[in-house]
Amino acid sequence: MNNNSAWILVEVRSGIPLSVKAFANRNLAEIEETKIRENLNLENDETGIFQIEIPREETNAYIASN
Repeated sequence: MNNNSAWILVEVRSGIPLSVKAFANRNLAEIEETKIRENLNLENDETGIFQIEIPREETNAYIASN
């Protein structure tokens, strides 16, 4: 993973994006995704994890550490 990247977790319920969270690493995003998926209707709801690049000067402002 690039030092200037973050992992974004998106929660979608019934086709509507409900939340977007940023994490410093994929493992933290996957832990949160597991918690969210416990309460999803897997036929209508979904989660997704995506890696994004962040310009160096903005890195500290956008990445959540937990």
